[in-house]
Parts: sequence; C-alpha cells; structure tokens
Amino acid sequence: MNNQTYLDAVFLGKNDAWRYLIAVPLILIMWVVVGSLPTTALVVYLIIDGDPGTYVTPEAQFVGVSPVVPYILALLSFWALLLGLWVAVRLIHRRSMLTLITPQPQVNWQRILHGFVVWLAVGAGGALVEALIFPGRYQLIFDAGPFFLFMLASLLLIPIQTSAEELFLRGYILQSFGLRLRRTWVLCLISGVLFALPHFANPEVEVNFWLLMIFYFAIGVFFAWITLRDQGLELALGAHAANNLFAAMVASYPNSALQTSSLFFVGVLDPVYNLLSALVMMLVFSWVVFKGLRFNR
Repeated sequence: MNNQTYLDAVFLGKNDAWRYLIAVPLILIMWVVVGSLPTTALVVYLIIDGDPGTYVTPEAQFVGVSPVVPYILALLSFWALLLGLWVAVRLIHRRSMLTLITPQPQVNWQRILHGFVVWLAVGAGGALVEALIFPGRYQLIFDAGPFFLFMLASLLLIPIQTSAEELFLRGYILQSFGLRLRRTWVLCLISGVLFALPHFANPEVEVNFWLLMIFYFAIGVFFAWITLRDQGLELALGAHAANNLFAAMVASYPNSALQTSSLFFVGVLDPVYNLLSALVMMLVFSWVVFKGLRFNR
C-alpha cells in the first residue's frame, strides 16, 4: 500500500482550470440531457402511437406500459453519466478512472463487500424495528412475476446507478474540491449539499420537504466522511448499492422516484423515523467497519 491519500489521487491527472470548465458541463449534459433521451423517446412514442390506452399523465405516470419499462429507461440515464465521467477523467484530465475510487494500485473489492453487507444489515434492522413499532405499516405485496422482473432489472442497473453517483459526487467532485480545500468537515458539507440537490424534485419529498432534504444531505455527508476516513471510495460504493437495492427489492415507499414491485410496500413514508433511523444506521455502520470487527483495507 502506498502512502498517498484519497484526495491526492487528483494529482495523478491534469488539473488546469480550463479542463474543469469543459469537463463539468460535459458530465452534466451527458447525465441530464443525453441520459433523459430514452425516457423522452418513450414519451414521444406514446404520444404518436395512436393508441388511446397508452399515454403519459401530467404527473409523468406511464399508463398502458409495463412498469418495468420506464424503470429501466430511468436507470439507463446513469450509463450516460458514466460515459461522460469517463470522457472527462480519461480524455480531459488524463488520469485513470481507478483514481476516483482509490489511490492504491487496485480496487479493494472486499471493502466494497464490507460496505454492502454491513449497510444492508443495519438497513434491514431499521426496517424491522419500524415494522415492530408501527404494526401494519409494512404490507406484503409479493407477486412473483413482476417481482423477479424488477429484481433482474435492479440487480443489473442499480449498481451502475449508485456507482455512477458515487464516482461523480464522492470521487470526481470531492477530489476536485480537495485541490483547494483539505478540511474534512468542509468537504463533507459540500458533498451533502451536492448529493441533496438531485433529489430536490423527487416526488417523495412532498411528504415533508425539509426533513427529507436533511435526510439526503446527511447521507451525502456520511458517504463523503467514510470515503475520507477510509481513504477510498469502496465503502460508499457498497453501502449506496445496498441502500438502493433494499429500497427497490425489499421495501418500496409511496411516491418514490423509482417505483418497483418489491416484497413489501411501506404504506407511510415517515420522515421523522426515516431521518432518525438513518442517523442510527450511520453510527452503527461506522462502529462496525472502523471499530467493532476491525475490517482492514
């Protein structure tokens, strides 16, 4: 293992100001504009197909279309983000994508597994406690056909979604700010704000805008902190994937941004319990991976 820190990995590439002026807009255009093309194509098709049984509602709900289709198309946008990020890092900044994950010669896959398993365990624990405190809140809705279809799509695409977000927000952006800032808490706060922003328009925030935005902000801060604490992105990659797969396959919420056919449906999105349980999960996760079981890089 070399002694280079995670933030130092940015110096393995070229960091002239003009490169960022090109790279950041390119990444955002690929993510927001190019990434939306598959869903836009579906909307256009439904408008011109001449079938009154298939259409898009003003609330952007697709009628007469298999629910897995818009789900897949929405997740495909993150392939565009990954491609934009690759072009920016490899061709503009002239460094390896590996440097967004670790300053070491190779990815620590065991560390990704640690992040995934521990976050999945604490997330399941939080859901179990909620189900016990609020009987009836979790409703079993298992339907084999749709469930396994969504499960396949989720297993294939959600790791791409979460990895793309982590590589951009906790990799590229965090290391870029690290060129000028070295205070961990400042970088974590910036990461929290930037992570919350894309969730600003999520339909679930209508339940309680401020508490849910604080929740997203806290998640962003936490993932940045464990990245800087561990000197690598692996824990955040694993934890983020576990979080989203659990939400997609085990317990879906009303009005979530990505609707799936999961095992359970949580009838009420409780913003207070959601935030408090997340904070407890963060504490438990940190203790386990940094103290309790003494996992090593």
